[in-house]
Amino acid sequence: MRHKLQLKLLLLFCLLFLPAAPVQAQNGQVTHTVQPGENLFRIALRYGLTADQVAAANGITDSTLIYVGQQLIIPIAGSAAPPVSAASTVANPAGFHIVQAGENLYRIGLRYGLTAQQIATANGLSGVSTIFVGQRLTIPASVSAPPQSAPAPGGTRLSVPLYGQQHTLSCEAAAARMLAEYYGVVKAEGWFQNAFGLSADPHVGFRGNVDGTFGWIDDYGTYAEPVVRVLHGAGVDASVRYGMTYADLRAALDRGAPAIVWTSSRGEFYDMPEGYRLVPEEHTYVVVGYDATGFTVYDPLYGGRRLKLAAIPGWSLFSNMAVVGP
Repeated sequence: MRHKLQLKLLLLFCLLFLPAAPVQAQNGQVTHTVQPGENLFRIALRYGLTADQVAAANGITDSTLIYVGQQLIIPIAGSAAPPVSAASTVANPAGFHIVQAGENLYRIGLRYGLTAQQIATANGLSGVSTIFVGQRLTIPASVSAPPQSAPAPGGTRLSVPLYGQQHTLSCEAAAARMLAEYYGVVKAEGWFQNAFGLSADPHVGFRGNVDGTFGWIDDYGTYAEPVVRVLHGAGVDASVRYGMTYADLRAALDRGAPAIVWTSSRGEFYDMPEGYRLVPEEHTYVVVGYDATGFTVYDPLYGGRRLKLAAIPGWSLFSNMAVVGP
């Protein structure tokens, strides 16, 4: 009798604590049970969809209002849910991959339909084994460009200096340094960082600790307005732009003006009561050129590196904000 009771308790434990698998619905769609730590963006990635598609299928008007245990309809008509490993051919809409425990470049490449060497080359890695848990990898050619970023004839490349950021969150200061030096103004990164000032509102100053942990919204960064204010103080007549298109970027580059753009590999954001938006993993690039295959950008991470992107990941979350040279 005691053995039967123990067996029943074991079965109950398994039912309660084993991860919930996707369930095939009678109408051919798939249901997904929301797990701790999931959001619509991550759930959609699993099934090769966008967060908006999953939200629309479930009548969700606010993508932040989902809860653990909620049953979501996944609009994959007529087929069972793919297992987690079947996501290997799903393109990454953010253009980045965060290395997880147990992963290597070979397995990551399988997920995105690439070779380990292609990912190593895109990230300036000397070998295919030199990655670590938590590392953010650029996934080449994984971002579908919006219509206005269709391949353009010709192209250009500006002679902007490349610098790496000296602090965990000083990407904006490093970007401002690159842009200023292109115009002949030589200032240290620390000069720009100190000149930003501090403010909870990144449109006013730098939010948080420049040596804080990357990825969240407390220790964060700054936006276009403080960058332009400081560039003006250095003698560079840059301007703030919102709603900038890829055609606008090409036009600026054609007239010899590089641009600083804001990017994020995350698909979530927080609109604060004070009237500004915060986006986890906020980061900046300096756009220095383009050709028929995409844009050349300078990323101040990892000592500074040059990337080729079809589009700027997450740019629209910042209302296509940019700082453009004169």
